Amino acid sequence: MSTLNDFPKIAKSLKTSSKNQIQLLHRLILGEEGDRLNRSRLRKFSGFPSDFQFEETKQKVVAEFSLKDLIAICNLLHLEFYTDLDKCCDTILTHLSDLSLLTTEVSDFSETDHLEESEQKLTDSQQTVSNKLILESQKEHRKSQIVFDESA
Repeated sequence: MSTLNDFPKIAKSLKTSSKNQIQLLHRLILGEEGDRLNRSRLRKFSGFPSDFQFEETKQKVVAEFSLKDLIAICNLLHLEFYTDLDKCCDTILTHLSDLSLLTTEVSDFSETDHLEESEQKLTDSQQTVSNKLILESQKEHRKSQIVFDESA
């Protein structure tokens, strides 16, 4: 049974991504922000169980995460992302339900040295965009919590 750490590009992302990105993925997969062992737990993740409730989880994810959050998660997992929240959520949950789908996503680009070089540049720019999106998302999340705290 494969884990996220079995995919070299994802393993590298889990090692080098920011704490905020790791917390987003951890919250999506395990339902909580976690602690200092997040990276370790994510490396060992072997996919959602067979009794995984796709539609129920999708509703929770769409309600809890912004499009910016989901794009950041797609970047971390090296998945193609969409500007539609539902479609982006479907992509992530489908790939995390069946990790064997990650193989095609990860290995498609490594056929020549030229593609590896251009992919690295794309990954760096995606990383920059992803970091900006996460920071904006966290600011929005904090604002909504302040409003919620004031109304309570």
